[in-house]
Amino acid sequence: MLQSFRDNIKGTVAIILVGLICIPFALFGIDSLFNTQADAEPAAEVNGVEITEAELLRAIQMRKNQLMQQFGENFPPQFLSDDRLREPVLQSLIQRAAMLNTAQSKGMTVAGSSIDQIILGTPDFQIDGEFDANRYQALIRNAGFTNTSYKEMITSEIVLNQFASGISQSNFLTEDEANYLADLSLQTRDFNYIVVDKSPFEEQVEVEESELQSYYEANQNQFMTPEQVKIEALELSADTLAASVEVDDQRIEEEYEQEAKSFMPATQRRAAHILLDPSSDDYSDTLADIQQRLEAGEEFAVLAKEYSQDFGSKDSGGDVGVTTGDSFVAEFEQALANLSVGEVSEPVESEFGAHIIKLVDVSESAMPSLEEMRMEIAQKIRQAEANEFFLEKLNDFKDLTYNVESLLDAAEQLDLPLWESETFSRFNGVGVAANPQVIEAAFSEELISSGFTSDPIELDESTVVVIRVVSHEPEAVKPFDDVKESITQTVKANKGGELLAESVESAIDRVRQGDGTLASVAEEMSTEVMSVEAAKRQQQDVDAAIVRILFSMPKPDEGASVYSPAVLASGQMALIELTGVNSGDTESVTSEERSAIKAQLGRMYGDADLANLSDYLVDQAEVEI
Repeated sequence: MLQSFRDNIKGTVAIILVGLICIPFALFGIDSLFNTQADAEPAAEVNGVEITEAELLRAIQMRKNQLMQQFGENFPPQFLSDDRLREPVLQSLIQRAAMLNTAQSKGMTVAGSSIDQIILGTPDFQIDGEFDANRYQALIRNAGFTNTSYKEMITSEIVLNQFASGISQSNFLTEDEANYLADLSLQTRDFNYIVVDKSPFEEQVEVEESELQSYYEANQNQFMTPEQVKIEALELSADTLAASVEVDDQRIEEEYEQEAKSFMPATQRRAAHILLDPSSDDYSDTLADIQQRLEAGEEFAVLAKEYSQDFGSKDSGGDVGVTTGDSFVAEFEQALANLSVGEVSEPVESEFGAHIIKLVDVSESAMPSLEEMRMEIAQKIRQAEANEFFLEKLNDFKDLTYNVESLLDAAEQLDLPLWESETFSRFNGVGVAANPQVIEAAFSEELISSGFTSDPIELDESTVVVIRVVSHEPEAVKPFDDVKESITQTVKANKGGELLAESVESAIDRVRQGDGTLASVAEEMSTEVMSVEAAKRQQQDVDAAIVRILFSMPKPDEGASVYSPAVLASGQMALIELTGVNSGDTESVTSEERSAIKAQLGRMYGDADLANLSDYLVDQAEVEI
């Protein structure tokens, strides 16, 4: 909705920071100097919008990082290969592009000032609670973004989130559905089970050398060492140059005086609103009720909580923050500007609905003191001089690094540090080697085979880097002897698991035919019978795999039992005996719990709607890969 992203705009200081800290880079035209990717084939195209290879590589890298964080360093490297991840990641980008295209075609967007406020309020970009431009640029550059592409990414994510929320939060359950599902969710089951270890069966397994060799030959993708390179890199960065620029107090004071002369106080208006849907059947009655109660002296905030359909602001009494005239849609801004403090407008219609607007407060921004602006002015001066120095060095940088077999001479002549990486693969580079554009260049056939330097790679508006591949190790299968021990363990585990499964299935058949009981099977397999009464779906003291299978088993006939195996994450197997199914006690469900069930399942249904819509949009889109 209109106000979902206004929460970060708080008061005069925030507005001043937008103007002082977001110092623009004066480097127009860099793209035309280093546009080496312009003619590259896109990874895909959705409704005419390209998904670039760099975007795909960045998304693959992000997915790898997520998997590593989730499963740790022991996660099998073959599951992190670019080839394995490329297809699913590309499909997710295609879905994202199709949904974003639809959202934007409906006019969904985010004000640039809101994006600035989100960036300013991001803790990762702050030092001692204050936004730091250098830290911001360094972090987004390491993630493979420019200032512009990072803001575009935030805008896209917010629009997508708005669009997705609008779909997923629109579903609901009827009372009958809620009662039925409440009964299912509260159902309990009585059962017995045994757990059988795999290790005794593994001990029975004998493995021939030929089996190991066959497994090795059939599964070589599990034993690959990834392609790796080592690079040297020379980076020219305005941010680095800025750190060496010295700024004296007199220069700061002169700049402050210029700032003071050009400073224009901005009128800031704090607004609140009640958002209604003018197309609803009860719109007129609702509007009349609100206006009547306002005239009777009721608080605007109370009515906003009761009636507003802007879920981002209603709980705060309709407060949507402050604006200097460019934060909201034009109709909203115009109506707000015509109000006096405390005055409430007539309904104002926009693309979001009908707004009843209240002007809460008006203030004028004041010129900050010299001390308040000293650090920002100093940084601004440093950045401006560094930008000029950057442009002066740029041509020399290009000339000295063009098609050479070593970057050492260029580093010495430009007085820049020459950086050399450790050997890295496509997914574990650090520093410059983690940048998707650098990765793409480092693993290109041209640089690997020639030994010469790359074209300048623009990391952001004020940073370029040239790299050279120092060494290259192609993807290769590990020697059999290096992996023989792990193969032996795998083969024994697989064959032991097969013997275990056969034994459990055989035991189930015997018990079903009356040739034994669960107790006799437990004695035979040197384990014990565990009994549970009134087990719930969220039973904590039983293995989750057992509970999952238990609640998928059919209800047994009166006096009979139903049996099923279950494979546990530990490699063990369970034999489950279901003896009874008990209906849920829906009478004990309070109205609050019933509402919570309806809300939770409504969200689940809404998520399913969103998934179906996503599939439909991709099917309808013009996709080229």
